Amino acid sequence: MAFIRTKKIKGYDYYYLVRSQWDPIKKRSTQHIIKYLGNAENINIKDIPEEYRNDPRVLSLLALSSTAKKEKSNA
Repeated sequence: MAFIRTKKIKGYDYYYLVRSQWDPIKKRSTQHIIKYLGNAENINIKDIPEEYRNDPRVLSLLALSSTAKKEKSNA
């Protein structure tokens, strides 16, 4: 399962593509960063590896960020 994690550093949002994996020995999930995606304002679908582009969790955050960009440019 993959998702995008958002980190806020000095007032700017940065995105990381993260994969969650179950560890049967420790009986808990661990998270592994797949790829640093960069500044949230400059992200697009081509920045995400192909095997994760159709994941609904990834697409939902990209849709939210694109609508926020449109609202910001109209203001």
